[in-house]
Amino acid sequence: MRHGQRFKELLVQCPSHEIPNIVLLDCFYRSLGPGNNVLADQLIPGGITRQPYVIAAHLLDNMAETNQEVEKDFMLAALMTQMDELAKKKVEIEVPCKRKDRYVPPNERRKPKDNDGKRVEGMLSIILHKVNEHDMVLEEMNENIKIMKQMIGSHSRLIQLLENLTGHVMPHLHPPQNRGLPSNAMANPKNEV
Repeated sequence: MRHGQRFKELLVQCPSHEIPNIVLLDCFYRSLGPGNNVLADQLIPGGITRQPYVIAAHLLDNMAETNQEVEKDFMLAALMTQMDELAKKKVEIEVPCKRKDRYVPPNERRKPKDNDGKRVEGMLSIILHKVNEHDMVLEEMNENIKIMKQMIGSHSRLIQLLENLTGHVMPHLHPPQNRGLPSNAMANPKNEV
């Protein structure tokens, strides 16, 4: 009976949807994965639900951003794998195009007949058409690879920027490294320049 009354009091306190923020936060916390629950418990001793709503919401927002960064890393790795596969396919297509035909000495060559000449011309035009198609495919693949490299570079710069911003917003997650002048023995124990 006492628990039911406490629950009703919590519902009355909330101006929107009659559910207080702390109850919503508690439900959300329970729905987090085990890895995120452990991380939240380590960051906030005593549990996230015992903290003010603003602090808990800020922490959960930062955890969501971190999860998005991890997903971006996985996507970047997948893009790199796809780019490697494209490069291998490109090489596989280029090899037959670059291969030289076998040389046939003049004494082993057949004398073309009138019909053979037209047939050879037809085959040569088909071969030329296919070579042109392969060249267009290779050029398109080269352009796609260049675009993917640009995307990867942009994603890696974005990840570095996000890491820097996360370091500023949550310095306790990323402690600052000892930096100083190269002559400083504490910051540069090996005297590297």
